[in-house]
Amino acid sequence: MHFGIVITNAHCRIEHQMSREEVQEKYGLPKKFPKLNRKQMEAKKTRSKGES
Repeated sequence: MHFGIVITNAHCRIEHQMSREEVQEKYGLPKKFPKLNRKQMEAKKTRSKGES
């Protein structure tokens, strides 16, 4: 499983010996997640605890 913003053609060739399209067809797209800075992560934790 991959987590990341960009999976390059070079990575696919080196690690999987396939083109990016072949990797995508076989494994699907990489999992995406938002990039939060420390302040945003703290605010999210605070909101999830029910604090204002």
